[in-house]
Amino acid sequence: MKIAVVVPVYHEPKKTGDIIRKFFDNDYPEKEIYIVIDGETNELIEAAFSPFRERLHLSYNNKRLGKVNSLNRVTYEINADLLLFLDNDIVLPDDTRYLSKIAKFMENHDIAELPKEAIVSSFISAMINYEFIGYAISSLIVANLSHRCPFLNGAAFIIRQPLFNRLEGFRSVVNEDNDISSRAFRLDARFGFDPSLKVKNEVPSTVREWLKQRRRWALNNIYWLKDHFIHVFLKMFRSPRLFLSFLFLIMPIAAFILVFLLARHTHMTALLPFIFMHFQHYNVISGAFLWYTHYRLIATEGIIPTISGLLISTGITFIFSRILKFRFNFLDYILFYFVYSPIWFIINIIMWVLVIFKIEIDLDWKI
Repeated sequence: MKIAVVVPVYHEPKKTGDIIRKFFDNDYPEKEIYIVIDGETNELIEAAFSPFRERLHLSYNNKRLGKVNSLNRVTYEINADLLLFLDNDIVLPDDTRYLSKIAKFMENHDIAELPKEAIVSSFISAMINYEFIGYAISSLIVANLSHRCPFLNGAAFIIRQPLFNRLEGFRSVVNEDNDISSRAFRLDARFGFDPSLKVKNEVPSTVREWLKQRRRWALNNIYWLKDHFIHVFLKMFRSPRLFLSFLFLIMPIAAFILVFLLARHTHMTALLPFIFMHFQHYNVISGAFLWYTHYRLIATEGIIPTISGLLISTGITFIFSRILKFRFNFLDYILFYFVYSPIWFIINIIMWVLVIFKIEIDLDWKI
């Protein structure tokens, strides 16, 4: 099974040199690597390639075409069984058998996301890492329940080339990764998520970088809902496994709201924070609601229910972090729980308002 690795590079090489080195250190025989330079090249980019130049497939756009156009253009010349797409901020594991493990895993899958753990270098990157744990939990459970998934983080994923060709590659949209996974989902493509294939991901380390990224991510959420939600929702009812996955996805937020409404008439108030954080994928939906709920809990029930919910949620997340082998720090998690998630929710709301009122958003992103 031949694997073609495709890495887009724009402006700076980041981890490209490390990706190339580990690729050639890997003992998997049937492999090729394609590097596409979007925009003008520079000395730093060329230096990252120099030790391996004769063994690479290099493609120069010479002008900025954007990630989608760059990737689609390069894949036209590839003839492989599997396409492994890696952003140039990905750090592969030091494992000479890594590609062999991917090939083995993909024998039973059509598309798969590689689990990502954030490289923690600042407070912001530490917060993002807990988001990644939440995404990993959701992807792992959905993959095991239904073997189908309509969303993925495209910084590192693998897809069978016949499926990629059938989908006619990436579409020219800002959320090309979730878009292609949703279109694959419509075709009943078998989705996989294997914690043993985890990679590291360099993420924003400053507030400015984070806000720049989150403007784009918030738009991703909006456009995904606009383009795919109805199709995904209807498809959920055609398969018992998909329907079970759907129930699992909506249950935490539905239960959170229900219990909140009943809290003043029951003794279940300690469950509120736990239900909220039980499935972190929904932070962007109900983040600000967490602030209001804890205010009501402390005002009417005292601080014990809030602390109880925090401890239960922390325990669940800690257990999954050990299963997934992710970094975990209790103090960081408290800040993520009470501060970061609601702020991320508010940014999503702001983006929704801007889109509804058709206010132009500068993403510094070429589509």
